[in-house]
Amino acid sequence: MQWVQYILYADTWWYTIFFFYTNILFLLSAVGMGMWIALDSKISSKHNIIIWILGIISFGYLVGVNFIDDFKSVFHFYWISGDYNFLTFPYSALIVLIALNVLPAQLNLKGLKSWKEKFQKAIREISSSTYHILLVQILWFSIWYHYKSSIHTGFDDNPLNYIWFYPLNLLIGFVGGYLWYRFDQYWIPKSREVPIWALLYYILTLSSSIFYVSWFFGQFVVFWKYPIPDVFYPV
Repeated sequence: MQWVQYILYADTWWYTIFFFYTNILFLLSAVGMGMWIALDSKISSKHNIIIWILGIISFGYLVGVNFIDDFKSVFHFYWISGDYNFLTFPYSALIVLIALNVLPAQLNLKGLKSWKEKFQKAIREISSSTYHILLVQILWFSIWYHYKSSIHTGFDDNPLNYIWFYPLNLLIGFVGGYLWYRFDQYWIPKSREVPIWALLYYILTLSSSIFYVSWFFGQFVVFWKYPIPDVFYPV
């Protein structure tokens, strides 16, 4: 029913921006950079020169957005002036590239073989559940933003007063995602054995797909009705 909410309460073009911010297509540049690094993760490779160039540009952009007054007016378009767009992702991609080459591939814990095995098993489990963790984070943040509008307006101006919010996000995302992953691991084998489970699984999947299409259509309608102004920040 989110699309109904957009239609009823979107009295300004502000909600049009959500059409981009909550659309997975808006994040495809980040997906593309991840795939690019996956092809060749060597830090000295010519293949990754573009990551270095874009990473430096991205770092400069982030500095400008966070520390320079009226920096957003340079772009004139509000929807590419925040911290979730193609100008911010290369910085994270560069950090990942450096980490892949600096951090050891094998954990060296002499005399602690059992701890090493447990640690590696935990990492494998978390790695396998990253998709579920992402989905839980999306759900959690969508609920938070619905009631608080944004993290900054939900608290006061002192970051130390809401530093607890960050470990809370990690706890909810990782624990919820991992539990969902384990449930999926149990659900899928059961659905193959019991027909009613398989039917229920397909019904839930179809319902989720219909809901998402309706939600996306609602955002498109608002985008068409309330276009973003050409110039939001006058020079």
